[in-house]
Amino acid sequence: MSTTSLFGLMSYAPASVTTNTINLGDYIQSIAARQFLPKVDALIDREQMSNYDGDDINLIMNGWFMTHPENWPPSKHIRPLITSFHINGSVENQMLSEESIRYLKSHEPIGCRDSHTYDLLSSKGVDAFFSGCLTLTLGNTYKHNGCSGKVLFVNVLDEFKSLSELILHPRTTYGRIKSGLFRDAFYKRGIMNKLFDKRLQLDANYLNQSVRPRKADNLLDMADAFLKQLAAAKFVVTSKLHTALPCLAMGTPVIFINGGLYEYANIGRLSGLIDLLNVIDVDRNHNVTPRFDIKLPLTVDSEFSNRSSYKEYADKLTAQCRQFVANALNGKQ
Repeated sequence: MSTTSLFGLMSYAPASVTTNTINLGDYIQSIAARQFLPKVDALIDREQMSNYDGDDINLIMNGWFMTHPENWPPSKHIRPLITSFHINGSVENQMLSEESIRYLKSHEPIGCRDSHTYDLLSSKGVDAFFSGCLTLTLGNTYKHNGCSGKVLFVNVLDEFKSLSELILHPRTTYGRIKSGLFRDAFYKRGIMNKLFDKRLQLDANYLNQSVRPRKADNLLDMADAFLKQLAAAKFVVTSKLHTALPCLAMGTPVIFINGGLYEYANIGRLSGLIDLLNVIDVDRNHNVTPRFDIKLPLTVDSEFSNRSSYKEYADKLTAQCRQFVANALNGKQ
């Protein structure tokens, strides 16, 4: 098999059969990895890595793992840098199997995207550390310019589905009834009014991180265009991590609205990362509480600065990825 100079980039399953949508957050994470690669020789499907049978290839393996844990661990022909790695709570048992732990130990140390994943791996004796998310490095490529002058709302209170949204998604409705969260649909408008004045709600541009692509669409290009919209915004309000963290990286002022993510898997996904952001919490009783100095309701003239604590993680991730690529090019792996 050849050689140490091939580089892969993670790709993802097609659009959801039930909603016909894809999450641009996945592709944003691939763009973060692509920044460091001298070339991309192959796209490697995250859900099919165990089946890869090509030439030995180097792969920055970051992100959410995974929908099909039966296809883990990856092929021996993939030479990974495992960093910004998240084990989702819905598949913890499979991802912490004896075979998986052996694989992870063979590629130590493991950079963990969130503190929950760090705790899981540490409890199994894996040499791990909290790395933060690779999207924190996107400031190497994208810079806030504010040229649009617009405030962007990206999936604000996305977990608080309105009645009209629930009508379109019966499966989501069933899940909300089962979990006791269906009543949240009746309160979303009231919570929005606590958070934002009427002028801001009318003037903001509303974007969705989940999109319905056409067959001809290049999803990496769509993610790139999305990031450029974030860079051009006056400020951004979102309930999506992979909108909030890229904004942090590129210097776009951003507020993360934390509400409705009460399930075990979601709480773990946020752990550690949420501490890097300006956060407004919405609790189960729909009380609204900022974790930083800001006057509510927000207006089009609201001003605030991002936290700077993310920078140490961004710098370390940048150095780690550059060293991985340098080692691959020099045949040191």
